[in-house]
Amino acid sequence: MVGYDLNDGSIFNYIMDTQNPWAVYNMVPVLALDVYEHAYVRDDGATPDGRKQYVEAFFHNVDWDHVNRQLTEAEAAKQGADSAQAHEKLAVGGPRESKSCSPVSGGEATSSSAAVTSSSGAAMS
Repeated sequence: MVGYDLNDGSIFNYIMDTQNPWAVYNMVPVLALDVYEHAYVRDDGATPDGRKQYVEAFFHNVDWDHVNRQLTEAEAAKQGADSAQAHEKLAVGGPRESKSCSPVSGGEATSSSAAVTSSSGAAMS
């Protein structure tokens, strides 16, 4: 299974089998291929050539637009989770103040606390 890792944004090939049926956390499936014999024996035969034909047919028929949509949705989910986590940290810890000389709205400089703004530029309190 090819999956998008929500922790670091990487694409990873997860090998899954019946002997190790553990769950994969923080991963969004992007593309899956079942290569156990039950998947291809009936149509392609229980030989290495049968498996090869099955895999070739699979890749010939993959809907790459769907795979790209899965990846796009996974990336959006990560961005949303990262954004929510950043807002949660800010809410729990409160706005951090800067003691350095920096501009505040209006362009004047101050040596006291600087205003904290959101990514949209709106002042946060």
